[in-house]
Amino acid sequence: MSSRFVFLVVLVVIYSSHSDAYPLSTQNRWIIDEVTGQRAKLVCANWAGHLQPMIPEGLDQRPLKDIVGELVKHRFNCMRLTYAIYMWTRYGNGNVSATFASLDVPEVVKGVAKNNPYLLSMTHVQTFDAVVHGLGVQNVKVLLDNHVSEPIWCCNDDDENGFFHDRHFNPQEWVHGLTLAAKHFSGNHVVCTFPFSIFGSTIYMTDTFWFLIMLALYFAG
Repeated sequence: MSSRFVFLVVLVVIYSSHSDAYPLSTQNRWIIDEVTGQRAKLVCANWAGHLQPMIPEGLDQRPLKDIVGELVKHRFNCMRLTYAIYMWTRYGNGNVSATFASLDVPEVVKGVAKNNPYLLSMTHVQTFDAVVHGLGVQNVKVLLDNHVSEPIWCCNDDDENGFFHDRHFNPQEWVHGLTLAAKHFSGNHVVCTFPFSIFGSTIYMTDTFWFLIMLALYFAG
């Protein structure tokens, strides 16, 4: 984990009235609050949770509520929270402490024990639940983003991790991981969007189209 607490400001600035309501919808090119019909302004930061530890970075440095509070103080109201597909398909029930032990990062464990000790007894999925809850408590929306399949830093040209027919991009496992994540957060109004990584080209357009159809059929019920 990084020794410094850094939020990377990304994405969306839509010039409109501020909204903390749910759910959100679209009207032409605008994001709107379905309750009021007014435009919703999302000002988002990025929080990496897709790396080897498979928990959001920085939780060894500061308490979760303080991290979210820092975000709110700077007038952000949404967070792009990244995750790896394998976290859902292979390590979802894995214990955070056991993962840290396998990575041999005692200083990180010491930091988490000091700032967020309850996380050490959780699974990776439970940790994401805790982080999403902590964001929601302070009215921060979550863009739950599948960033990679294998939990590693993104991206290198040779990481074999994100393109159809790559070693670490099995389309069936990708769809399965997205399905697990979607089912898990279904009905959780803190999670307002569900973007996913997909890197296609004309060479693989048939594959890309087919798996998008699979996803569409699933989300349609």
